[in-house]
Order: sequence, then structure tokens, then C-alpha cells
Amino acid sequence: MNSGGKRSHRRGRFLPAAVNLLGMFTALAMIMHILLVLTKPASNLLFTVVDQWAGLLALWWGTLFKPPDSVVNVTLNYLVAAVFWLLVTRVVARVLR
Repeated sequence: MNSGGKRSHRRGRFLPAAVNLLGMFTALAMIMHILLVLTKPASNLLFTVVDQWAGLLALWWGTLFKPPDSVVNVTLNYLVAAVFWLLVTRVVARVLR
């Protein structure tokens, strides 16, 4: 009976950990997008994939601020989006515990 309790306890940790991991990967996509924009690489497959995923995951945060400089625009908006995802997934993981 004791091992069943451990098994359900492990299962209870999996979902919050998965939600946290999802938030970290989403924030990582945002940070990678910022770094790729700052380094201005030639258009390649990595840049295209990261750009598309980051744009999709940025939701409405991608156009929140509109400074005149495009690099500042991307940096500011995508940092806000990364922080948003980290906070939201952390709260959801806490609720799931």
C-alpha cells in the first residue's frame, strides 16, 4: 500500500513539472529569437523556425510596445512575453500541486 502512495505522489509531481518545463522552453524560444535578431544572421532554417515559433508564442505581447528601433522593439516585447510565460506556467504548476 505504501508503494501505491509513492506512485501517486510521483504522478502528482509530473504535471506541474511538465508545465514548468513548457514555460521554460517557451521563454527559451523568446530569448533565442531576441539573440538571433541582435546578431542579425543570414536567413537560415534555424532563424526561420525560431522566428515563426516565437511569433506564434508571443501572443499579443509581440506588439505591446512600439519603439522606433526594431531591435529594441523585438527585445522589449519578447522579453515581456518570456516573463509572462514563465509567470503563468509557474502559477499553473503551483495550482496543479
